[in-house]
Amino acid sequence: MFSILIVRLFQLQIVKGQEYENNFILQSKREIVLSGARGNIYDRNGKPLATNKLANSVTFEDQETYNSDRERQLNLNSKIYQMIRIIKSKGDSIETSLKIIIDPNGNFQFSVDDFWLQRFKADVYGKANIDDMEAKERNSTADEIVSYLSDKFCVFAQGEKKYTDKEKKIMDYRNSLKKVIYLIF
Repeated sequence: MFSILIVRLFQLQIVKGQEYENNFILQSKREIVLSGARGNIYDRNGKPLATNKLANSVTFEDQETYNSDRERQLNLNSKIYQMIRIIKSKGDSIETSLKIIIDPNGNFQFSVDDFWLQRFKADVYGKANIDDMEAKERNSTADEIVSYLSDKFCVFAQGEKKYTDKEKKIMDYRNSLKKVIYLIF
């Protein structure tokens, strides 16, 4: 009886494992339907009252399985950077919210202050209210926030302090995505 169980388990996992995985992935994919434009509306003189303005939005879904959190973060970073390149190649832009810039000396500094700086820090640390932040979070410097985000999203390899444009964009978009994430159960 035990040997039959072992043989059946071997068959399910080794022999037909890839087939079952492909079926699972196929079942978890879904089609998103986009409705077409409705047309322009003109007044009696032929002047447009309402026109079609094409607006695009991107939905980013992570449905893969990973062996480690680092593997997941690196895979997401790669996909996000590919998405950024595609959107930019079409002449579009992406709204972002990372309130950190690099000054002429190559140092990180905040691009906002006072209330908006504290609101930005609360968003980075995942706090709903500014008052919920700990003193260390409230007093964190731009360098500390960059370090926190780069560690969280696995942006810098081997803890390097170099900050390329590509890495800044990935960190910026990952931080923006974190604020609008929805979980599906």
